[in-house]
Amino acid sequence: VAGIKRMVKIRKDYAYGAQMNYFNSQNLVGFTRTGDREHAYSGIAVLATNGEAGDKKMLMGRKFAGQKFFEVLSGTLQPVEIDEKGYGVFSVNAKIPFCSSV
Repeated sequence: VAGIKRMVKIRKDYAYGAQMNYFNSQNLVGFTRTGDREHAYSGIAVLATNGEAGDKKMLMGRKFAGQKFFEVLSGTLQPVEIDEKGYGVFSVNAKIPFCSSV
């Protein structure tokens, strides 16, 4: 799998806190981890597709309001700004996973 070493490091460094799953689509799935106090800068959004490009509105939590999340696997997508309610609209390119962190 392309980028597997980077994905493992990202998971180790940022994938902490409560998990919210977004499995309401057959070809476009995602999840967020809201971070915790023990791991500085933790919190992550993951979106993947096995088909066409797409996007999902996902909850990161109010503590991230106003912060930007950056796509860290390919760096080709625009940053996602988290709104005042803690949501961001995350996008993914066709057949390429999106993984972001603060």
